Amino acid sequence: MKKLANLRLPFYIGLSMVGGICIAGFFATDKYLLAITFILLFVGLLTTYIIYSVKGQNLTKSLIPIACFLLALLLGIGGFCLQLNSFKKADLGGGTYMVTGRVENLAKTNSGVRITVGNVRLSGKVNKSTSYKIAVYATGSFDNAPEVGDLVEFSCSLHDNGYIYENRLASDNLRRSIKYRANINLSEIKVTDSSPTIFESINIFVRDTLKSGMGESEFAVAYALLMGNDDYVDDQVILGFRQAGVAHIFAVSGLHIGFLATVLNFVFRKLKLKSWIAVILTFIILLFYSGACGFSSSSIRALVMCTTMLVITKLGLRYDGLSALGISAVLVLLICPAEAFCAGFQLSFIVVLGILVLSPYLKKAFKFMPKKLASSLSAVISAQVFSIPVSLWCFGEFSLVSVLLNLLFIPIVGIVYVTTLIAVIIASVFSIPTVALFISNILIKILIKVITFFDYGPFIVGGFSFGLFSIFLYAGILVGCCFFNFPKTVRTIACLSLILLSILGTTISGVVDYNRKQTYLLGTNSFCCAVITQKDYSAMVVSVYDDYCPQSRLNRIKVSSNIDSIDALIVTNYDGNTDIQNVVSAIYKVMPIKKVVYHGDIRLQEENALRLTFKGIETKNLPDGQQISMQGVVATFLNDGYCLTLNIKGKTTAIFSKFGDKPNYRGLNQKFDCVIAYDYAEQIFAEYSPKKCVSFLTSYRYLNAQNNGNLKNPF
Repeated sequence: MKKLANLRLPFYIGLSMVGGICIAGFFATDKYLLAITFILLFVGLLTTYIIYSVKGQNLTKSLIPIACFLLALLLGIGGFCLQLNSFKKADLGGGTYMVTGRVENLAKTNSGVRITVGNVRLSGKVNKSTSYKIAVYATGSFDNAPEVGDLVEFSCSLHDNGYIYENRLASDNLRRSIKYRANINLSEIKVTDSSPTIFESINIFVRDTLKSGMGESEFAVAYALLMGNDDYVDDQVILGFRQAGVAHIFAVSGLHIGFLATVLNFVFRKLKLKSWIAVILTFIILLFYSGACGFSSSSIRALVMCTTMLVITKLGLRYDGLSALGISAVLVLLICPAEAFCAGFQLSFIVVLGILVLSPYLKKAFKFMPKKLASSLSAVISAQVFSIPVSLWCFGEFSLVSVLLNLLFIPIVGIVYVTTLIAVIIASVFSIPTVALFISNILIKILIKVITFFDYGPFIVGGFSFGLFSIFLYAGILVGCCFFNFPKTVRTIACLSLILLSILGTTISGVVDYNRKQTYLLGTNSFCCAVITQKDYSAMVVSVYDDYCPQSRLNRIKVSSNIDSIDALIVTNYDGNTDIQNVVSAIYKVMPIKKVVYHGDIRLQEENALRLTFKGIETKNLPDGQQISMQGVVATFLNDGYCLTLNIKGKTTAIFSKFGDKPNYRGLNQKFDCVIAYDYAEQIFAEYSPKKCVSFLTSYRYLNAQNNGNLKNPF
């Protein structure tokens, strides 16, 4: 009997392990339908394999792969459960601690710097050392921040990070073991010593060399391109690259490893090194490069696949990309099972799978083209087709022009990458960073200008996700690419049926979701708002604004809710002197605003400024007690604008703003179905005893929009 599929044991073992981790993760986040679907899928595939493979073969020989698949599944389930349980048990429950630790990462924020502290020792309510890390959000100048590798100590109030964020697994915190967070001032951090690792020293050296020889924006992009760290890149630049569909250049992957391996191969051939010495040196250099980039899942995957290819080639054997992909997946997931839920892991592996499976068939379709163009075009299209479901799931959007831009962009990036890498080496040897990086600085400046000059917004498709139906889409593509040995007629019918099922299922679920009325709650120390979406109407209530707007989180709400603009922006009177123009300017960068409603007396100067700056915006002032109706949502200001009540579908929600030293939340003499508060939350909840209590900021007792992300339907 003809085999159903060619057996690449490492690939199917990796797939089984991913399945086990997904099953455990879906159960942990109460996504039971997804978990059951994966279980049934695994059982179905295993049964099919047994039917097609066991007949006519040695039973023992056939059972070995089956045992491997089951073991990998159980290993995935067990590994993830151990990682999650350990994370959950590390809760401290709050409290003030004296912390000593080691700086492992730095990133700029709008108000200062985010410092990741590892090797933590806590003194306070509990005295212990922990393997978990602290994300410290410190206000102050980034120039005054400690360096990576510095040993630091400080006193702070610690908060626990949960394992669910925006109704999904908080995979990034799990992956990086960031269990705690704190907010302090940079001046409170004392540096006691410094001990960077060799990998950190390489990273710091590259960063400082680039920074000393390039402009600020050029340095940020060059550093992200070489080291995969985009923490220094401006949000608007990142948005431009993302909308163009080329932001993947900031994640060290096969593209970067391939460029570096090509350079090394050229150098070693010129030096006439023996082949095995060249392979060993290439592996060592790529290993150090991956380490300097933080051993990201994409860099490990690329390292394993590249090394496997080099070794297999030198041995004169046939290289199998799927087996190498499976081996690298198993290695990454053994180290950290939660990687399976990270966008970087998913995109890295699914893109390579697409290139390996779909690209050869597209290349045949493009045989009328020049060979190199056909190869490049088939690879880019394969990568984009396979990445679309993941991009929609993780980011809520994808770019229609990404295929064209990547086709033109990748060769240019290769030139810029190699030029910058060589320039860094020359700059370090001769201590002439400005001169050595002059050409790279110009090339990257042009790159930024070209990418950010155009508005790719019209080419962005989003607001929906294949979700569960992406399984059918991938299955249809794999069947169509002869991944399974079905007869031609069966293959064609199965392929079209599966793809059609995925499209219909996504369309139907999207229509249902679009017609559903939704509310989102966003909370940070500097910005708090509620976004209320109806079928054809949307309103945003801004309760706190302190000169900072988390545009990335607002953009996720925009994409998730599929809204193009805000019909009514309601600004509360949280400090009695809110600068409405600043609020509107910050939000307008993410989505247009049609009407602004604010509390209190008429502010002619601010209204005139708004009309001059933003054409077509209506303004309306609303005193206490006066109602405004917005497509079925009735809003009313109370207590000098510090409280806004919303009547939605017959239920009343009260949103309390930031009070400061003199809270004014008593005396409303009303009953509320839901109360949302920024500060004095426990006192406010006790005062009104609502059925549902929601806090903007972190709370150990109540649902909150800081710990849990953009809360959907919190009312």
